[in-house]
Amino acid sequence: MKKSRARKVNYTDPRSYNVNLFWIFFLVTAAFVGLVVLMLF
Repeated sequence: MKKSRARKVNYTDPRSYNVNLFWIFFLVTAAFVGLVVLMLF
């Protein structure tokens, strides 16, 4: 029970949340750069 609870806490961990925000920002930036490249060429 404690192990499963620890896993649930990890999902709501601020650190993992920040990592998710970083990956979302990275994907959005990559998509935006790809659109700009398509527009230029």
